[in-house]
Amino acid sequence: LDLTQKSNLSKYTSVYNLSEIINNDIIPENDYIGIVQDEVTSSMQGIEDILEKLAKHYKFIILLIEDNDRETYDYFIDKAISVNFVVDDTDNSVNKLKPLTDNLVLSNTAIQVMNMYTDLTPIELCDMYGLDVTRCKIINIPRMNEIRRASREGRDPALNDDVKVAFQNLL
Repeated sequence: LDLTQKSNLSKYTSVYNLSEIINNDIIPENDYIGIVQDEVTSSMQGIEDILEKLAKHYKFIILLIEDNDRETYDYFIDKAISVNFVVDDTDNSVNKLKPLTDNLVLSNTAIQVMNMYTDLTPIELCDMYGLDVTRCKIINIPRMNEIRRASREGRDPALNDDVKVAFQNLL
């Protein structure tokens, strides 16, 4: 469920608007679907209702939010089973994400750090973002060329073996 207002999901798969899912009793059941927020006015409770509806049909639901969407982050952070941060070592990324990650303490919630483009050790990466390395799973994203190629060519990630291998540890 992409709440970023600049979704690229349509490059990979069929995409449904959030309003289509909200107003429909039938949920599309594919291996992988994308849902984009088409109504910026959706309330937190409305989004939570959609997540509950989707949870009846899908084992894994990923909620994508902007790095500056503090309201959504704060609302859902304690409800999450896992929180994933896609990071690199650029000042821009650190400055945007560190307010969300610095001294983050969550009980019964996995913290996964998807490491892109860096050669930092797990300790260096966690120190950079203010995370406790003993509470984080660091996932180095391999095969970036294959992932980018799949994106450019509009291939469904659920059907692409090279992309599947890159993300096999995420779930």
